[in-house]
Amino acid sequence: MQRSSDSCTKSGSIGCPHQATTSHGGAGMDCPYGGISRPGHDRLIAFWTDHSIDAAFGGKRALLHQSLQRYEEQGILRMTAALNRPVPIREAIAGFVDDLIERIVSGSGRTGCLIGNCAAELARQDRATAARVRRSLERIEAAFGGGLARAQARGEIAESADTGAMARFLVASIQGLRLVGKAHPDRAALEDIKRVMLRCLG
Repeated sequence: MQRSSDSCTKSGSIGCPHQATTSHGGAGMDCPYGGISRPGHDRLIAFWTDHSIDAAFGGKRALLHQSLQRYEEQGILRMTAALNRPVPIREAIAGFVDDLIERIVSGSGRTGCLIGNCAAELARQDRATAARVRRSLERIEAAFGGGLARAQARGEIAESADTGAMARFLVASIQGLRLVGKAHPDRAALEDIKRVMLRCLG
């Protein structure tokens, strides 16, 4: 089937795989999806050229941003539940990270973090998505910061500690752990990262 090369740029679509395909519709050498099967490639093309999605969600970028917001909200709920456990903050954060490691090692968490993936793959070329990713990271940082501040008030963290900086470090460390887990889902390696991460708590 002949595909128009400009059909993928309508309605604010971003990162369309068809932009890197050959003129006859197959995967070109520069296509980032060239390593997947032809049926899989065709399904991607069908998604990016399905204008009913644009009509339903206001465009594919809007759909992506709604997905990011939903993903962010679910993550913050899990994080808040972990930080609100009636245990010391070190144990609470260790348990949260242990759950991430378990999901990475078992395979279900090996796709990485949607927020981190968007930061790596889209933020540089799409300012709106970069702004959406920043808001997500800021909300996650704030959730960590709130838990750390409460722990500081309980005397679990030194009064002189900068809980805001600690929260930023934890967000960056968890993003790094999930990125490493995509390529090297080795439990011992991930446990090493967790162990060093927790040292920031004193």
